[in-house]
Amino acid sequence: MAWMSWAGFRNNLTYAAPELERLGIPALIHVATGHIGQSGLLWTQELDERIGSWKQTNLPMPQGQADASMPTHTADRWQLADRIRGICKRLPHEGRVAYLNRLRQEQLSVDEGWQRELYAFLSWDEVRALAHRGFSIGSHTVSHPILTTLSRDDLLLELGESKSRIERELSQPCPWIAYPNGGPTDVSPGVVQAVAEAGYTIAFTLMGSINPKSLRPLEIDRVCVPGELSVDEFHASLNGLSAWLRTL
Repeated sequence: MAWMSWAGFRNNLTYAAPELERLGIPALIHVATGHIGQSGLLWTQELDERIGSWKQTNLPMPQGQADASMPTHTADRWQLADRIRGICKRLPHEGRVAYLNRLRQEQLSVDEGWQRELYAFLSWDEVRALAHRGFSIGSHTVSHPILTTLSRDDLLLELGESKSRIERELSQPCPWIAYPNGGPTDVSPGVVQAVAEAGYTIAFTLMGSINPKSLRPLEIDRVCVPGELSVDEFHASLNGLSAWLRTL
């Protein structure tokens, strides 16, 4: 089975679904319910776009660090955005929101055609259309936060509300969830326990490892396939060679 996280972007319907159907490949598509039918960006994408289009000479940095000089070259801006995104993923939720609010002092425009195509979310009617075409729909939380940075109450809200909204909209059970980001610092025993308490029976991480023969249903690792991989790298990722090499 193919597995797609991507939080419920509309291109899952317009691009991925027809190709998966043509090849006869079933798929599980996870949606961040708070973004379905909305026009906003995921916080990670908003961060990238704000840094990429920042007009001032200096850029505020998270964690009280000194402002950074804003690079002039696009590639350097994206490299800086990548570094800051990594820092923000480790911040407490409130700190990450506070930092984004600092960047929101400048207006952000995502009016380019490629941006609308890349960032547009599905509507609930479109999610139902995918389900009716045979695709499974899983949870990716409500707002796609890093779950280990949340308070217990916020964690339970993200898990429970997303599951119940999908089940309400689709009139079918939702036993699946994908942990946002899904890496070693994003999934803790407490998060796994909360996922179980919320009623999920299958959950997916992104640890970059090889799944053992005796799977732990709430910690099933998945393979990340970035678009820039070569064909050889793609096959190495799928057959476990890349994960095996990382253990050496």
